[in-house]
Amino acid sequence: MNLRLLSLAISMSLLLGACQSGKREIVENATLKVVYYDQNTFHRDYGELFAAKHPGIEIEVLPITYYSNAPDGGTDSTADNISEYMLSKGPDVVLLRDIDLQALAQNNELVNLSPLIQEDNYDLSSMLPSVIDLIKKRGDGDLYGLAPTFQNTALYYNKDIFDQARIGYPVDYMTWQDVLHLSQSFNGNESVYGFYKGKNASLFNFVTKRIGYLSGIHFYNAKEKKITLNTDFWRSVFEQVIQGYKNNSLFLETSQEIQTRYKLSEEADFIVGSNLFLQGKAAMTYDSISLASDIEKAQQASGSNKPINWGVVTMPVDPLNPDETTAFHLNQIFSINAKSQHAAAAWELIKFINGEELAKIKSNSSPALLTRIQNSKDMYGRDIEAFYKLKPNGRYYSSDDLPDAFYEQFNAFGNAKLEEVIEGTSTLEDALIKIESEGQAILSQFVSS
Repeated sequence: MNLRLLSLAISMSLLLGACQSGKREIVENATLKVVYYDQNTFHRDYGELFAAKHPGIEIEVLPITYYSNAPDGGTDSTADNISEYMLSKGPDVVLLRDIDLQALAQNNELVNLSPLIQEDNYDLSSMLPSVIDLIKKRGDGDLYGLAPTFQNTALYYNKDIFDQARIGYPVDYMTWQDVLHLSQSFNGNESVYGFYKGKNASLFNFVTKRIGYLSGIHFYNAKEKKITLNTDFWRSVFEQVIQGYKNNSLFLETSQEIQTRYKLSEEADFIVGSNLFLQGKAAMTYDSISLASDIEKAQQASGSNKPINWGVVTMPVDPLNPDETTAFHLNQIFSINAKSQHAAAAWELIKFINGEELAKIKSNSSPALLTRIQNSKDMYGRDIEAFYKLKPNGRYYSSDDLPDAFYEQFNAFGNAKLEEVIEGTSTLEDALIKIESEGQAILSQFVSS
């Protein structure tokens, strides 16, 4: 019997074993162990509403620790850490990321939900197809969990700044080169920048880890164990970023500048901090849906009668794969432990968490991207469909499994060479050749040939 058939058999025996005449018994009493961030957060997000519908099912929340305690060994070691947690704590429902789902499913540690969905005629039609497809991809065609929310980023823009400059708005499916070119329409005059992004370790880190990663292009080839930066793509992006840095159309907040936001006392100032987009001093930035919430909070805290007039379009894309993004991930997949003694009750909880009824409630109160899409395309009166347009390409930046120590050395050297280009003491071509060569030498300290 192959793994998929074995998994189906396990799922059916666990959850359909109580069936009589083709109908599963109604679960009335059980105590479920559920992995979540903490008890208060779970009850706020799901528990109180679930208890109202299922008063006989009690929830014991187990704090999620298998990510924070995971060793620095990549995806496989994280999955091992989750397996050990499941074995020692015995949760009925576990909270997972999509990147960890595959190994656990292949090891038959999770219940396959596909036959249960079919048995209950559980409606998936209003769930974002990209979410379902990604979970199926991790489960070799089957669903080993369901996710009520997903994570993605989009390009935010300030409509008023563009209107005042008489410049056309950004549009969906732009490339990074398009965005950087558009940002150069603004040059910091009157303290308005074309593009802003906070929390950057360095200029070099912004290009390689943010632009490169989100374009689906990486400087490291894990198969060949080779670093490549002296290419047309990297030269083009570095040239545009350096030019923007010089003419003040681009503003990147550094680690030192970030510290200032935590010294501010007023609530509005704390939210806005040094974020130039929230201050109305940047035409564009990219961020998660949480920025929309921050804009709303800053508006309420400041009491201003003139809110930021913002819009969003899709993240910059790889022109070879214009309908995909690397920024799309699932960090809140609810799955059932295959060893659970209360799998039927666990399934009731997962159905509720991912159901249409709860999604309608959350659409009016939760600053999250909901998988149930019928009531989820606007937030605070703004169209947020851009977050839903691109599908995940399934790649992760961390999948190369290079240690943090490598990136610390490599980023420091790369940024030093870029500063020489900005100061005019080196050409970009010479800098990229040296970064590539030194990067390979640094790599040899951590990766055997």
